[in-house]
Amino acid sequence: MKRQINMLLLGSIGFLSFQGCKKDVKTNEIIAKTNITSPSDEKLTKFLAITLSTTEDKVIYVEKDKEFIINGWFHKSLESVQNQYNAANEYKANYEK
Repeated sequence: MKRQINMLLLGSIGFLSFQGCKKDVKTNEIIAKTNITSPSDEKLTKFLAITLSTTEDKVIYVEKDKEFIINGWFHKSLESVQNQYNAANEYKANYEK
């Protein structure tokens, strides 16, 4: 009887640990790249690409959510990027001549 209780307890713990490891990722939702028409959006895309050491084609702006997605997983709001860009004096001195 004690062995059955231990096996049931062990099985329950194993089941719960596997259930707790699921990611909350939207795999079925395809993120469409928004055509960047504004020069400021173009500047922000370039700013993110340079400061995060990635390429511009991996920086996607989703207009619906007003956020940038970098490398497919890193989300950054438009407001946050604008604030960082406004405070980036060294970036502007080096890359916007």
